[in-house]
Amino acid sequence: MSERITMDKQTAYKIVFDDLCKCDMFKGIYDAEHGSDKYMHGVSAVMESIACNVSEECYETFSDMFITNMCKSEEKASNNRKHRHLLPHIFQLIQRR
Repeated sequence: MSERITMDKQTAYKIVFDDLCKCDMFKGIYDAEHGSDKYMHGVSAVMESIACNVSEECYETFSDMFITNMCKSEEKASNNRKHRHLLPHIFQLIQRR
């Protein structure tokens, strides 16, 4: 007969949360230039729900981290768009060398 492993709900949520956080997308890091911020807000809602079931501290820490990472992703995409017009000039300079 196999042993049955039992754990409390909070521990189970912690295991799922830790596993999901191995992927950057679930931490708010994404390709904002090609991705969807609406999709990421959905990811945030699910992850915050899981974090909340782990602990209030986990929820607060995660929420702050996710928002910070998402803002950085969006800022990076914005900077890339601002400098995209320079690419043809950069390629011309490279070809002249």
